[in-house]
Amino acid sequence: MLVITMGCAHGRSLKYGDEHLEDGNYEAALRSYRDAQIARPGSQEALARARRAERLLVDDAIAALDGAVHGQHRVEVALRRSDEVLELVLSKDLRQRLTTRFGSAVLTLAERARVEGQIARSLSVLDQAQMVVDAHPAAFGEGYRVFSHRVDELEQLWSAELIERARAAIEGGRPASAALYGAMAQSLGAAPLAVGEPERFAREIRQQHGWSVVARNVASSRVAGLERAMRAREPFAAIGFGVDASAYQYEAVLYLDGSEPRVERWEEAEQRSEEYQSGTREVANPAYLNQRDDLLRAEERVVRLERDIAKSQHELHEHRREHREEKREGMPTSLTLSKIEREEDRLSDLREDMIDARYRVEQEYLDLQRIPPTLLEPVYSMHSYEVIAQWAELAASYDVVLDVPAVAFEHVGSVNVAERDVSFRHHAQPELELRARRDPEPRAAVLAERFEASLAEASGSEVLAGFDQYRRRWAEHQGSAVERVEALATYILLSPQRVDAGLARELATLSGVPAPEGVLTRLVASPGPRVSVR
Repeated sequence: MLVITMGCAHGRSLKYGDEHLEDGNYEAALRSYRDAQIARPGSQEALARARRAERLLVDDAIAALDGAVHGQHRVEVALRRSDEVLELVLSKDLRQRLTTRFGSAVLTLAERARVEGQIARSLSVLDQAQMVVDAHPAAFGEGYRVFSHRVDELEQLWSAELIERARAAIEGGRPASAALYGAMAQSLGAAPLAVGEPERFAREIRQQHGWSVVARNVASSRVAGLERAMRAREPFAAIGFGVDASAYQYEAVLYLDGSEPRVERWEEAEQRSEEYQSGTREVANPAYLNQRDDLLRAEERVVRLERDIAKSQHELHEHRREHREEKREGMPTSLTLSKIEREEDRLSDLREDMIDARYRVEQEYLDLQRIPPTLLEPVYSMHSYEVIAQWAELAASYDVVLDVPAVAFEHVGSVNVAERDVSFRHHAQPELELRARRDPEPRAAVLAERFEASLAEASGSEVLAGFDQYRRRWAEHQGSAVERVEALATYILLSPQRVDAGLARELATLSGVPAPEGVLTRLVASPGPRVSVR
């Protein structure tokens, strides 16, 4: 039986593999053929078909690499396809064929990107290829360093190019670009002296264009809360509170106009209804009814058996009478004798069934006697009572005005803040076993604390919104590619964690620096002398 089962599995796996191969699903075909090899070890037929599926997979991966080289496929997709195929293919010669083509295609793509001036793109291709190599050391061989050596060479070239760009930016009076290129060059191992001081350039940009906020007619505690809320959302924005006027060049005057709220209190009556047990009532016991039905069914079976026994006895009497008549008349009696025998057997079975049925009736009756016929069921009623809700509210509207006279910039926003709380009281409700309730009225101090926190959050958001609007000047600046890089780098440096994704991608394309917002954020967040913000 085992041999038959394994033989069926072998043939079935080959059939499924052929179907997958015909559909172009080479991975599924290869898995089916390997299942066939497991079902019948040493099967040359399964081995040959698996080899064919592996060859088609390798051809497919090589075609994807060729397509990437000729610009017909995405490079990432082609590299990922090679990774997948190397995971599946076991034949050494086919793996060698794929790894050889993989290496030449990657080097071609990397060199093309370098020639086109896209060194970052070239390094990205090599990094992805190295990940494939690391995932398949058996296929590429231990110590395969072709890509890593090329990465070292390109990093040196790119570092030199970034140093030249940083120096040109310094000479051209473009400190934001100098900070971007210098920081990227330093990450590749360039000496600090070669690129100036990227952190200082970033600090100068932030000092030159940042805001030193001065609040007018706003309580110091409220300003401190606003600053904490804003810093929690954007710790690296070039905005200072309470710092020296020289910390940031532009003084931004903050006005928070609005009438101070007073605690408003009022009461509202609420009608509540709840169920309570008002008594009990006697109801039929479902278990008793079910047991009684079982007893009735048992008694009905006894009645049916009595009827069947009487009928069988009558049939037996008739068969015996016929037998006597046939015997008296000298006729054959074998037929009537067989009828008599069958009926006697049937009558015997019926009498045995009757014994069991009568026993069942007695048992069901005894079970019924043990079950109470009725139960006490709780009766529920609805109880309505009045609850007094004691409300307290602090609500106010403010205009948040930011005025930066030195750059003729003004931002006006409005915030609506409302905090309310409630407590309850009601009389005792004996029906529900509820004691009288009288909560203290909501505390004004708690409401005021929550109100100030909400106001700080809302007004801090408005300050950041105003600063974002101010930063859009650089985002909207048009000019040459060099000028655009300087403008976008300045835009990011002023608040590197609040950056439009589209603008970040544009800067990455223009500068060749991947994820420039991350590079500039590290400059602002790195230790060392920079603008101190609390």
